[in-house]
Amino acid sequence: MEGWVPAGAAAAGTDGQRVRGSPGGGLWADGVRIREDFVGDAEVTGRLANATGQNLEYPYVEVIFLGSEGIVLYVGTITFESLPDGESRAFSATSLILFDEVAEVEFQM
Repeated sequence: MEGWVPAGAAAAGTDGQRVRGSPGGGLWADGVRIREDFVGDAEVTGRLANATGQNLEYPYVEVIFLGSEGIVLYVGTITFESLPDGESRAFSATSLILFDEVAEVEFQM
């Protein structure tokens, strides 16, 4: 699945999915791709952009892997040492769930 972007409004100049629970203008996950890793599990990649108005130290974001019926299959994490306001960082999170079982991902703090 490439180019998956959930329905919903984005802040002006921001594309992608707002990370639930993020302060201010939000953290945004964009360029999100779900693909199969070398053992057949689902891996999600993309970029996290900081539009919170704050320099974040050790931000912790959960990646929630959902099945076709919206059931939570796995929860992974994304962490960075820092994420200054206005900057973005690439991320990758691997699940222990087979690629074929994952329908979508969500993000929350």
